[in-house]
Amino acid sequence: MQNYEFLLRPPIHTLFIGKTHHHLGRVGSTNAWLKQWLESAETPVPEGLVVTADEQFAGKGQGDKSWQTTPGLNLTASILLRPVFLEPRQVFYLNKAIALAVHDTLATEVYGIQIKWPNDMYYAKSKLAGILIENILGSYRIQQSIVGIGINVNQDEFDAALPNPISIKSITGRQTDLSDLLEKLCSQLEKYYLQLRASQFTTIDALYHHHLYGHQQEQEFILDGNVIKATLNGVSASGKLILSTSEKKYELSVGEVQWVI
Repeated sequence: MQNYEFLLRPPIHTLFIGKTHHHLGRVGSTNAWLKQWLESAETPVPEGLVVTADEQFAGKGQGDKSWQTTPGLNLTASILLRPVFLEPRQVFYLNKAIALAVHDTLATEVYGIQIKWPNDMYYAKSKLAGILIENILGSYRIQQSIVGIGINVNQDEFDAALPNPISIKSITGRQTDLSDLLEKLCSQLEKYYLQLRASQFTTIDALYHHHLYGHQQEQEFILDGNVIKATLNGVSASGKLILSTSEKKYELSVGEVQWVI
C-alpha cells in the first residue's frame, strides 16, 4: 500500500480526529484501504486517523452502490473511530452524529442541505454527499467503526448514468479548497462524536430530525413493489424509517423501502 505526497493539508485545530492523516494518490476504496491497514498494522492505530485520496476508483456506497468521482476534484475520506461507549442497540446514533457533522460542514458552503435517510446529503432533490459506516461489533459494544465520507466538491460533470448528482461548485459556481473543507469536516466530526460520548442522545436526535429530508411531509416510496404515498414521521433509535398512511404505520429497515425522488 503506497503512500503519496500530501496534497491535502492535515487538520490542525482538532484534539484527535485528523491528527494522524494518510493521503493517497489512487486507491480502490479508502474504507477498504483502512480496513486492510488495520489488519496488518504491527503497532496500535490511533483513533481519529483520517485517510484521504485524490482518486477513489472503486468507492462503495450503501448496499451494492458505487461512489464515482473525478480525480482531484472531490473529498473522499475514511475515519477510524472506536465508539466502545455505545451499546449495539445505540449504533444508529453514531450514524446520526456523523450525518450531522457532514451536514454542518456542507452548510458552511451551501444553504439548504438536508439529511436523506439512510446515508445521503441532499440539496433540493440532488445528492451532494454520501456516508458509509462499517462497524465491527463485539458481544456488548462496537469495537471500531470505519466512517467513509464522499463529498462532491469541485466536479461539475458527472456520469449520465448517475441519477441525481450535484456538487458544491455546481451550486455556488466557485471552487472550494479541499483542505479547508477537510478541516471543517474533522472539526464537526469531533464535535458531534464528543457529544455522543457524553450521551447527548436527545440533542443529537432532535437536530437530526430538524434537518431530515421530507420530515413530516408526504413522500412517495416503493414498498413491496408498489408505489405508496406516506408521511415520513421520523427515524427510530434503531435506524428504521417511520412512515404512516391513513391505514397503517410502518417501521422499515434499509433495503425494505425505496424513495421515489
